[in-house]
Amino acid sequence: MTNRRLGGFLILFALLFLFGPPTSALAEGRWFVSLFGGEVGYGSLGDTLIGKLRFNGNHHFVSAALGKELYTWRNTIRLELEGHAGQHWGTGKSHNEFNAVFVVRWLPFWWDHFVDTSFAVGEGLSYATRIPSIEEEQYEEKTSKWLNYLSFDLEFTSPRPSPWSGFFRIHHRSGVDGLFGDVRGASNALAVGVKYTF
Repeated sequence: MTNRRLGGFLILFALLFLFGPPTSALAEGRWFVSLFGGEVGYGSLGDTLIGKLRFNGNHHFVSAALGKELYTWRNTIRLELEGHAGQHWGTGKSHNEFNAVFVVRWLPFWWDHFVDTSFAVGEGLSYATRIPSIEEEQYEEKTSKWLNYLSFDLEFTSPRPSPWSGFFRIHHRSGVDGLFGDVRGASNALAVGVKYTF
C-alpha cells in the first residue's frame, strides 16, 4: 500500500475520533479484553459466509484484543474500537498480525432472555510482519503486509449481568479489489474466542 493511501486511512481514523461521539459518551464506555483463535482456510469471503471455506489443518492463529465501547444508541447499536495482536503459524513461515478495527454492534434479539446475543461488523486496517504464506499459496497475484481488515462476529453471554462472553468470528484480510496496492486476493479464517468486559 502506498504511503498516500496509508495516510488517507490514518486521517479517516483521526476524523472518527474527532467528530465521533462526545467526550462524555466516550468516557462512560466500558473496556474489554478478548482472546480468540482459529484456522485460516482456502476460499473467498463468499465461500466463508456460506460455510464452504476449506481447511488443511496447517494454518492457525491466536490473537489477543483490547477494546473500548464508545457509544450506545437506545440499547440497539453500539460503536466500539478494538486493537488486535496475533501470532500465525503452520506450514510455511510464521508471522505476527496487528489490526485496528472500528466495530458496529447490533444488540437486541428476541431470544435475549434465553441467551443474550449480539452481532457485530468490524472494519479497519491489518498489518502482517511477513507476507502470509497462505495468501501467497492461494493467489498468484501479489499480496501485501498492509491490507484491509473485516470481521463478522456473533457474541453470546448469560441473560443475567455477566462480564464474560464467548463469540464466533470471521476474520478477513483483503486488498478490497485492488484498493490496497492492487491486491485482489484475501485470506479468511474462522475463530472462536472469550471476552471479559470491565
